[in-house]
Amino acid sequence: MFQTNNSDNKYGVAVIGGGHAGIEAALAAARMGVKTIIFTLSLDAVGNMPCNPSIGGTGKGHLVFEIDALGGEMGRTADKTMLQCRMLNASKGPAVHSLRFQSDREKYRALMKDVLENQENLDIYQAEITEIIFESVGRDDLGAPQNQTDEPPDRKTLVGFCVLGGVFSEGIDLTGDRLNGAVIVGVGLPKLSAERDIIKNYFNEKNNLGYEYSYMYPGMNKVLQAAGRVIRTETDKGIVLLLDERFNYSYYKQLFPEHWRHFKIIRTPEQLRKIIEKF
Repeated sequence: MFQTNNSDNKYGVAVIGGGHAGIEAALAAARMGVKTIIFTLSLDAVGNMPCNPSIGGTGKGHLVFEIDALGGEMGRTADKTMLQCRMLNASKGPAVHSLRFQSDREKYRALMKDVLENQENLDIYQAEITEIIFESVGRDDLGAPQNQTDEPPDRKTLVGFCVLGGVFSEGIDLTGDRLNGAVIVGVGLPKLSAERDIIKNYFNEKNNLGYEYSYMYPGMNKVLQAAGRVIRTETDKGIVLLLDERFNYSYYKQLFPEHWRHFKIIRTPEQLRKIIEKF
């Protein structure tokens, strides 16, 4: 819960950052009926785009279309502020065709700010967030978190949403029970690129394992790194949940380290709940 100086302002979701991802997260929460606040360093820089103001393109275009299909705002605003649109890689196969828009930076930013300001259940707050303090919380009658005690909590509960292969895979070191679980979504495949194509072609000629060396193995390495954040010392214990049916394919299971051989396949939320309660 985040609470402003006005005790009436209580929020179920606080989003830090007014870039593309922050905007979509804040709008999604607010549109689901959750009282939401989004923080940004400058109210005039919400939805700010780089000097090359493009939306889509190879490796990112499919994400834009997925966001659009889920009711997100990025694609709509790109349509309304478009300067030009072209299909990249048109001379290649359809698998790498990628639609890219270039937008008017000023119009995109102004329109996105207007969308946020007029969204029900959403407040925009100009501030710099320098620290996140976790406290023991309960729920009020509206479903919003609330403090259960004025005493300092003995423990801190961490819930993080991280990009696979980013800081979570490299820079998180929470020992003991400060981090006792990780939910890994997807097999971590790298985006399509010329570099990956070079690697793929080389190993296809060498041993016909081009896809494995260019995409599958690097992706699985990200998964292993993320799972490795849970167990940092000899006394640590935890649960790692792999969310992707491809993990159950034989060619992925053979990449599991030896200490993963006791894994269990979960098919229902009820099964998962029982395993977590037993743990």
